[in-house]
Amino acid sequence: MPSTPLLTGSKGCHVVTAIQVGPDALEVAGFTQLFSTLMVADRPELLTLAFRKERRGGRVFMDWLRNTPGATGVAPWSLRPRPGAPVAVPVAWQQLGDTPP
Repeated sequence: MPSTPLLTGSKGCHVVTAIQVGPDALEVAGFTQLFSTLMVADRPELLTLAFRKERRGGRVFMDWLRNTPGATGVAPWSLRPRPGAPVAVPVAWQQLGDTPP
């Protein structure tokens, strides 16, 4: 699946990909939950499904919950309501480099 990282203008990085018309919101959420679960199972030292920060142990949170009905997300090029007005910016995978979790 082709994808693009989106720096959120906060502390996160979302992975954005296009889907074809067809699946409803619950099917998309189910897919992203399964995908995240499989990723965590493959790399448990790097990734986690732990929502609470104190349980993450420095690992990257696979937040599949952004894909559930009613969830909010940040749009590309959105100004964030934070000091300095950071912006959510799409980047290339190569621009992320070896960023630690």
